[in-house]
Amino acid sequence: MDIKYLDAFVNVVDLKSFTLAATRLGISQPGISKQVQRLEAELGTRLIARSDGELLLTEAGQLTYQTARMLLAQWESLQGQCALLSQDVSGRVIIGASTIPGKHYLPAILKRLQVLYPHVHVEVQLDDSEAVLTAVHAGRVDIGLVGAQPESPDLLYWRIGSDQLVIVGSPDLEEGVDWRRLPFVLREPGSGTRRAAETGLREVGVLPESLSCFLQTNDTDLILTLVKTGLGLAILSNQDTSLPLESGDLKLVEVLPAHRDFYAVQRRDSAHPLREAMVDCINAALMTRE
Repeated sequence: MDIKYLDAFVNVVDLKSFTLAATRLGISQPGISKQVQRLEAELGTRLIARSDGELLLTEAGQLTYQTARMLLAQWESLQGQCALLSQDVSGRVIIGASTIPGKHYLPAILKRLQVLYPHVHVEVQLDDSEAVLTAVHAGRVDIGLVGAQPESPDLLYWRIGSDQLVIVGSPDLEEGVDWRRLPFVLREPGSGTRRAAETGLREVGVLPESLSCFLQTNDTDLILTLVKTGLGLAILSNQDTSLPLESGDLKLVEVLPAHRDFYAVQRRDSAHPLREAMVDCINAALMTRE
């Protein structure tokens, strides 16, 4: 089957006219009619019926139209990605990332970017999710990786992964202790982890402000070190705590009913020359993780 048949059919349906579709595609009206007929012949069924001069889709036509639009979009995306691969793509891209995406998603993205586009210069800025979203919105960052869903209509985003939050303590923490009465070492306000932690606490009937916060910081590694030494409990991603829990350096206290999603985000009106390359690398890295 020729992809042109699908393109001709979709344009006829969209414009409700063989003549207008032929003009848009720069071919003759008999030519576009022949392409639609060949598509019908290959599928073995009629796709378009006429009623009082109006073009109507058959049931098979409706199915074909929806499928054709999807296939054409995938074809266009494939053409764009192949065009990027065939070019000597270069330039500078600024990536903003919050803690978890920066640690657990960004390395695979950067590895693919380095292999496919060795002449691209990358600058990485690590901050909390709120700050990264602000930087993307202001145009100071080209692509953001965050742990909070963007709310601005100016931002385009898509999900790249998820995690679950757990409460952890030092290995010598007493069994059955009431963790609600113990001091905590927390991430700073504005971080995706802090927001998700507060949501999870409320879901188990605990007001976040009722916890005793001994210290707060934007450094997850510091939090892990302090918790291991017994200075307090922490609410962290299971991606950060899985290895210390397996090795016995931390003790699992509670699993919060809070599943958090991570997102890649950029401005909708972004015209950055490396935009498609970055999107390709992010999505490919995601597929590798899965």
